[in-house]
Amino acid sequence: MSHYALFHPDTELLGGLVLSYIQSINVENYRDLYADFGLDALEPDKWYPAQPMIDIFNRLVERGGEMFDFVSIGMAVAKTIPLPPTLTISDLLMQSHQLYLSGIRGTDPGWYRTSLVSSHHVQLDYRVPFPDDFQYGIIFGLAQKTKPAGSSFLVQYDDTQPRREQGGEFTRIHVTWTEV
Repeated sequence: MSHYALFHPDTELLGGLVLSYIQSINVENYRDLYADFGLDALEPDKWYPAQPMIDIFNRLVERGGEMFDFVSIGMAVAKTIPLPPTLTISDLLMQSHQLYLSGIRGTDPGWYRTSLVSSHHVQLDYRVPFPDDFQYGIIFGLAQKTKPAGSSFLVQYDDTQPRREQGGEFTRIHVTWTEV
Protein backbone atom coordinates (compact mmCIF):
# COMPACT_ATOMS: atom_id res chain seq x y z
CA MET A 1 0.00 0.00 0.00
CA SER A 2 1.31 3.44 -0.92
CA HIS A 3 1.87 5.84 1.92
CA TYR A 4 1.98 9.00 -0.21
CA ALA A 5 -0.27 9.94 -3.13
CA LEU A 6 -0.86 12.97 -5.32
CA PHE A 7 -4.11 14.89 -4.90
CA HIS A 8 -4.47 14.98 -8.70
CA PRO A 9 -2.55 12.95 -11.31
CA ASP A 10 -1.65 16.02 -13.43
CA THR A 11 0.71 17.37 -10.75
CA GLU A 12 4.15 18.30 -12.06
CA LEU A 13 7.47 19.28 -10.49
CA LEU A 14 10.10 21.61 -11.88
CA GLY A 15 13.21 19.67 -12.92
CA GLY A 16 15.55 21.92 -10.93
CA LEU A 17 13.62 21.12 -7.76
CA VAL A 18 13.90 17.38 -8.31
CA LEU A 19 17.59 17.71 -9.18
CA SER A 20 18.19 19.36 -5.80
CA TYR A 21 17.03 16.16 -4.07
CA ILE A 22 20.20 14.37 -5.13
CA GLN A 23 22.29 16.94 -3.28
CA SER A 24 21.22 15.66 0.13
CA ILE A 25 23.74 14.20 2.53
CA ASN A 26 21.84 10.88 2.49
CA VAL A 27 21.74 10.52 -1.32
CA GLU A 28 23.54 7.14 -1.23
CA ASN A 29 20.42 5.71 0.45
CA TYR A 30 18.28 6.38 -2.62
CA ARG A 31 20.45 7.33 -5.63
CA ASP A 32 19.54 4.01 -7.31
CA LEU A 33 15.85 4.92 -7.24
CA TYR A 34 16.39 7.93 -9.49
CA ALA A 35 17.38 5.68 -12.39
CA ASP A 36 14.66 3.13 -11.54
CA PHE A 37 12.00 5.85 -11.86
CA GLY A 38 13.55 7.70 -14.81
CA LEU A 39 14.71 10.77 -12.90
CA ASP A 40 18.42 10.52 -13.65
CA ALA A 41 18.51 12.92 -16.64
CA LEU A 42 16.32 15.94 -15.93
CA GLU A 43 16.51 19.46 -17.31
CA PRO A 44 16.25 22.18 -14.60
CA ASP A 45 13.73 24.38 -16.44
CA LYS A 46 11.42 21.61 -17.67
CA TRP A 47 8.31 20.31 -15.87
CA TYR A 48 7.99 16.58 -15.07
CA PRO A 49 5.21 14.38 -13.69
CA ALA A 50 5.36 14.29 -9.88
CA GLN A 51 4.28 10.64 -9.60
CA PRO A 52 7.81 9.18 -9.90
CA MET A 53 8.95 11.30 -6.95
CA ILE A 54 5.96 10.10 -4.93
CA ASP A 55 6.96 6.54 -5.90
CA ILE A 56 10.49 7.18 -4.61
CA PHE A 57 9.15 8.50 -1.29
CA ASN A 58 6.95 5.40 -0.98
CA ARG A 59 9.89 3.13 -1.77
CA LEU A 60 11.94 4.85 0.94
CA VAL A 61 9.16 4.06 3.42
CA GLU A 62 9.32 0.40 2.36
CA ARG A 63 13.09 0.38 2.95
CA GLY A 64 12.79 1.94 6.41
CA GLY A 65 14.71 4.76 8.09
CA GLU A 66 13.01 7.27 5.82
CA MET A 67 12.71 10.12 8.34
CA PHE A 68 16.40 11.01 8.02
CA ASP A 69 16.28 10.73 4.23
CA PHE A 70 13.18 12.93 4.01
CA VAL A 71 14.62 15.66 6.26
CA SER A 72 17.94 15.48 4.40
CA ILE A 73 16.26 15.82 1.00
CA GLY A 74 14.19 18.77 2.27
CA MET A 75 17.28 20.53 3.58
CA ALA A 76 18.99 20.02 0.19
CA VAL A 77 16.03 21.71 -1.50
CA ALA A 78 16.32 24.68 0.85
CA LYS A 79 20.04 25.06 0.08
CA THR A 80 19.40 25.37 -3.65
CA ILE A 81 16.64 28.00 -3.47
CA PRO A 82 18.16 31.37 -4.39
CA LEU A 83 17.12 34.06 -1.90
CA PRO A 84 17.86 37.77 -1.66
CA PRO A 85 20.41 38.35 1.14
CA THR A 86 18.12 40.89 2.82
CA LEU A 87 15.12 38.56 3.11
CA THR A 88 14.11 38.04 6.74
CA ILE A 89 13.07 34.73 8.21
CA SER A 90 9.51 35.94 8.84
CA ASP A 91 9.16 37.44 5.33
CA LEU A 92 10.35 34.20 3.76
CA LEU A 93 8.12 31.94 5.86
CA MET A 94 5.11 34.15 5.22
CA GLN A 95 5.69 33.57 1.48
CA SER A 96 5.75 29.77 1.84
CA HIS A 97 2.75 29.17 -0.41
CA GLN A 98 4.18 31.22 -3.28
CA LEU A 99 7.56 29.55 -2.82
CA TYR A 100 5.90 26.11 -2.84
CA LEU A 101 4.03 26.92 -6.07
CA SER A 102 7.24 28.00 -7.79
CA GLY A 103 8.28 24.33 -8.05
CA ILE A 104 4.97 22.50 -8.40
CA ARG A 105 1.88 22.89 -10.54
CA GLY A 106 -1.35 21.10 -11.41
CA THR A 107 -5.04 20.94 -10.62
CA ASP A 108 -4.48 20.35 -6.89
CA PRO A 109 -0.81 20.58 -5.91
CA GLY A 110 -1.63 21.35 -2.27
CA TRP A 111 -1.17 24.51 -0.22
CA TYR A 112 0.58 26.36 2.57
CA ARG A 113 -1.15 28.81 4.91
CA THR A 114 0.98 30.92 7.20
CA SER A 115 0.29 33.10 10.21
CA LEU A 116 2.58 35.55 11.95
CA VAL A 117 1.90 34.63 15.58
CA SER A 118 4.40 37.17 16.96
CA SER A 119 7.47 39.03 15.72
CA HIS A 120 9.54 35.86 16.28
CA HIS A 121 7.00 33.11 15.62
CA VAL A 122 5.46 31.92 12.35
CA GLN A 123 2.89 29.13 12.16
CA LEU A 124 2.80 27.14 8.92
CA ASP A 125 -0.14 24.91 8.03
CA TYR A 126 0.28 22.78 4.94
CA ARG A 127 -1.58 20.16 2.95
CA VAL A 128 0.82 18.70 0.40
CA PRO A 129 1.21 15.21 -1.10
CA PHE A 130 4.75 14.84 0.21
CA PRO A 131 6.13 13.50 3.51
CA ASP A 132 5.83 15.73 6.55
CA ASP A 133 9.51 15.20 7.34
CA PHE A 134 10.47 16.31 3.81
CA GLN A 135 8.54 19.56 4.35
CA TYR A 136 10.10 19.86 7.82
CA GLY A 137 13.56 19.64 6.21
CA ILE A 138 12.71 22.39 3.73
CA ILE A 139 11.35 24.67 6.46
CA PHE A 140 14.35 23.96 8.72
CA GLY A 141 16.78 24.65 5.88
CA LEU A 142 15.07 27.91 4.93
CA ALA A 143 14.98 29.06 8.56
CA GLN A 144 18.68 28.24 8.85
CA LYS A 145 19.45 30.30 5.72
CA THR A 146 17.50 33.37 6.81
CA LYS A 147 17.77 33.51 10.60
CA PRO A 148 19.41 36.64 11.97
CA ALA A 149 23.17 36.27 12.49
CA GLY A 150 23.99 34.92 15.93
CA SER A 151 20.38 33.95 16.68
CA SER A 152 18.90 30.54 17.28
CA PHE A 153 15.69 29.04 15.95
CA LEU A 154 13.37 26.11 16.60
CA VAL A 155 11.20 24.24 14.08
CA GLN A 156 8.64 21.93 15.65
CA TYR A 157 5.49 20.07 14.76
CA ASP A 158 2.37 21.19 16.60
CA ASP A 159 1.56 18.39 19.04
CA THR A 160 -1.99 19.61 19.77
CA GLN A 161 -3.40 18.14 16.55
CA PRO A 162 -2.67 15.14 14.33
CA ARG A 163 -0.37 15.74 11.38
CA ARG A 164 -1.64 14.86 7.90
CA GLU A 165 0.36 11.63 8.00
CA GLN A 166 -1.49 10.78 11.23
CA GLY A 167 -4.92 11.34 9.68
CA GLY A 168 -5.20 15.10 10.15
CA GLU A 169 -6.47 17.42 7.42
CA PHE A 170 -3.14 19.27 7.35
CA THR A 171 0.16 19.48 9.21
CA ARG A 172 1.10 22.43 11.41
CA ILE A 173 4.66 23.51 12.12
CA HIS A 174 5.85 26.35 14.34
CA VAL A 175 9.06 28.24 13.68
CA THR A 176 10.38 30.46 16.47
CA TRP A 177 13.66 32.35 16.69
CA THR A 178 15.58 34.68 18.94
CA GLU A 179 17.32 37.93 18.03
CA VAL A 180 20.70 38.95 19.39
